[in-house]
Amino acid sequence: MAALMLHRKILVLIDESPIRNLLNLVRALQSETADEECANAVTAISNRKGFDAVVLDLRCSKRPAGGEVRGIHRIHFSVLGRVLAVTAETNGPNTMDLIERYLVNGLPSTLLWLVSHRYKSA
Repeated sequence: MAALMLHRKILVLIDESPIRNLLNLVRALQSETADEECANAVTAISNRKGFDAVVLDLRCSKRPAGGEVRGIHRIHFSVLGRVLAVTAETNGPNTMDLIERYLVNGLPSTLLWLVSHRYKSA
């Protein structure tokens, strides 16, 4: 059995602005798919008093970046004590970089679709 090499990026969000940007991103994903996991994550992130930090684990399988269509495949979350852990499976390394830039710097709301697209795996 061949193992897929995973690229990962772990982000720790403690400031209000990146957490608010994460909330906007998850809301956009949830509105596109009506995914129950995203709805639960929106509720958990909205209840900011329940945790001190968010650990965002971005993962993607190794794919050539040239043909990458940006997007997120799955999102999972759990609360570990006072930390909210969110795992997002993206479709490539460019998407991970774009999500990081969005969370740290924000993007105009008209460009949120760049990182909130849900793609279907083949």
